[in-house]
Amino acid sequence: MEQTNSSQREALHQLSILYSHLNRTSDAVKYIKLAIRTCSETEISCVPIHAFHGDLSKDLEDLNSAILVSRFGTFAPFILPSELFLAK
Repeated sequence: MEQTNSSQREALHQLSILYSHLNRTSDAVKYIKLAIRTCSETEISCVPIHAFHGDLSKDLEDLNSAILVSRFGTFAPFILPSELFLAK
């Protein structure tokens, strides 16, 4: 079951990235939110998904949502320094 969830999560994440590259940010947000729904708060593998959601929110100038990346403080060692600026 975990493998199915992980595969589905990764597919949704990749679809979101694709939409982002096509400048369809609102569709990208839709799919990244679906990917996030498959995550638990303790899954380190979900950190890039949450970080990408923060990037999309920043692109949409939704800074309140972008700041949510900071709630993953326990995962800070796994977040790239370029992604930490969202928490400031």
